[in-house]
Amino acid sequence: MSSRSVAWLAVGIVAVVAPAQQSSPPAWQPIEATTFEQREAADPAMKPAAEDLLVLPFPASASYLAPRVVAKGERIPAAAAPFRGVARLLAHLPIHDDYLKQRAALAKDGLALVDWCRRNRLDSCAEFEAACRMDELDDFQKPEYKPYLERWLAIRDQEQVAVSLPLPLEGEWYVLPDSTGHHRKKAFAAYAFDLVKRVDEKLFRGRGAALEDFYGYGQTIVAQGDGVVVSVDDHFADNPPGQVGGFDDANGVIVNYGGGVLVDYAHLQKGSAKVKAGQRVVRGTPLGRVGNSGASGVPHLHTSVLDWSYDSIRARYHGEVRRGARWVAFAGEDLEKGSTVRNAPAAPTTRR
Repeated sequence: MSSRSVAWLAVGIVAVVAPAQQSSPPAWQPIEATTFEQREAADPAMKPAAEDLLVLPFPASASYLAPRVVAKGERIPAAAAPFRGVARLLAHLPIHDDYLKQRAALAKDGLALVDWCRRNRLDSCAEFEAACRMDELDDFQKPEYKPYLERWLAIRDQEQVAVSLPLPLEGEWYVLPDSTGHHRKKAFAAYAFDLVKRVDEKLFRGRGAALEDFYGYGQTIVAQGDGVVVSVDDHFADNPPGQVGGFDDANGVIVNYGGGVLVDYAHLQKGSAKVKAGQRVVRGTPLGRVGNSGASGVPHLHTSVLDWSYDSIRARYHGEVRRGARWVAFAGEDLEKGSTVRNAPAAPTTRR
């Protein structure tokens, strides 16, 4: 995806992040069950505080919106419309006052602050503080990034968005295994998936010497629901097969599906974007085409659900997975790496 330097944008995700194992009430629903406006309106940060709250901003907005306690009836701090600054609203507890004091006392020792939060069972605060430090470092290859990432993942692994999405591609697609664990080395891709098209278990025709030989190259990527396009990068060249470009040189589209659910579609073909920033989309709206730009050696779609700090979140999907000769429905789940998946066929219409 593009540089995380653009990750100052902030919208609340309180309404869409749910514990991964929550049972009753349901932890998720298909995105088709609500509209973009309904998902946006569900953000409690848009209303006066119903009780005393600890307000945690998104890490990318922490430089101008610090954690603070808001009293019942007060307006919750917000970023300039249409963006939001608030990631989480927590019912205020006395330990939160200690947390704010520790933030000041341990300002120069981020790991100590994160560990203090964990010891005091303030996982949301620990996650926030670890993400802040990673955002400040802005380079997952720096050695000091890894300890924050490890602490962040330990908490983030337990969270999952509360909407399930269809696949952004039509037809059958193979979910590449992450054999090197490269996604888990950076917060902006920790829960991403790479999708390729295979025919007879091959990615390409012939020797695969040209991009056009790859079955997935040029395939249309579509919106997964109704939403608004946040950003579009469309000018980077595609790499020849087997050659990898830079992380910041990937074409991509990011769509806000409301309530804090953003989806990044990366490595798009140069010049293939079909949308512009600010444009409304609905399910099936063409966004662009599968390409090989950026840190990509073969044409594929890299996709990840993000928050407004552009940090990755565990997603949920619905569709069908191939089991031998059968297609088996799944819903509200992560994609299974090493599997072939597709959207469920449309129900046949009845004639009168």
